[in-house]
Amino acid sequence: MDEHDPSKAVVEVTRLRMRILMRAYNGREGGIHMERRRLLEGALAAAGLYVSQAALAATSAQASSFEMERDASQALARTSRKLQKIAIDHMGGASVTESQQRALACWRDSIAVKVNSKVGPRLHRAANIEARAAGLVAMFFADQGDHRNAQSWYQRADAVTRENNTKGWLLACQAWGYLFNGDGTTAVGLAGDALALYDWANAPQRAFAYNQMARGHAINGDFERALESLAYADEEFQKAPKEARETDPSLIGFSKWQHAAYAADVYSMAGETERARVARAVAMTAPKLNGMNRLIAEVGEAQCLVADGEPEAAVQRVQRTLTGLSTEDQGTAVVVGKARLFVHSIPTAFDSKPVRELKEYLAAA
Repeated sequence: MDEHDPSKAVVEVTRLRMRILMRAYNGREGGIHMERRRLLEGALAAAGLYVSQAALAATSAQASSFEMERDASQALARTSRKLQKIAIDHMGGASVTESQQRALACWRDSIAVKVNSKVGPRLHRAANIEARAAGLVAMFFADQGDHRNAQSWYQRADAVTRENNTKGWLLACQAWGYLFNGDGTTAVGLAGDALALYDWANAPQRAFAYNQMARGHAINGDFERALESLAYADEEFQKAPKEARETDPSLIGFSKWQHAAYAADVYSMAGETERARVARAVAMTAPKLNGMNRLIAEVGEAQCLVADGEPEAAVQRVQRTLTGLSTEDQGTAVVVGKARLFVHSIPTAFDSKPVRELKEYLAAA
């Protein structure tokens, strides 16, 4: 082979590029650039090639781009893991405020990764992570009853992604928030919009949307449609791979424990007490369970007690659970909203002193 064969230079530069990435990884940008240029000049000269300054600059830029892509890919993976951990930690008892601050930091990280993601698929994935981080921030604002900020963050999340599954998840999360305000009609509409966007293969998230639709119908008193939507949710959930069904509970994914908790909620409102208790028993075996989820489970059991003709025992159960929560959990919109829905579901014929006291407690919350 001719010693001036350009292929030799290509091989040498490829090897050199990897050495540069390793040597320059922790250096400063100016130093990296100069070192890269000197080493490239030496390698190309040794190969016997004449290289113009423009060609040299282009080769140097290519090496720089390779490094940026690798760094962006690593940062993207870290941000994705961080986002999942925030959600799981929150389900495991991390406070709303703490989780919200961490989600805001994750959102800022996502933007930084997106700026550095020059390749199409990676840029697309970074935008989806940014959207999910922003959606998580919105959910925490909804937890606190700050609906103006929640809607602002949902809109921000929707604006940065073009991926229909992510847009569907955002709509289903908004439906989840409206349910705790007792607005079943809006929740049903949002869940329907989410289902229209979801890929048919996205079984766990379709199950999540159907569950929110079922809860919306139940809040509206349309129990026939509620149970029908719940059946669709179960059908979709069973399509998901086993590993997807048995992941840790999180606000991003959808596990068997969450599925059971939503089913128990619907069954309780519909007066299907036996089925509600079976589903709730599954939900309570979750590896992580925070104060809000315990309250939701206890309210569901209280609704079953009302259906069994024991309203005073039901009210006392809810009161004990509320007073046992942390101060922060007691004040969240999710907890207060769910407790208020329970109180309003008690027939007026059972208007006793414990019921009035609980209403007064919640009115001051």
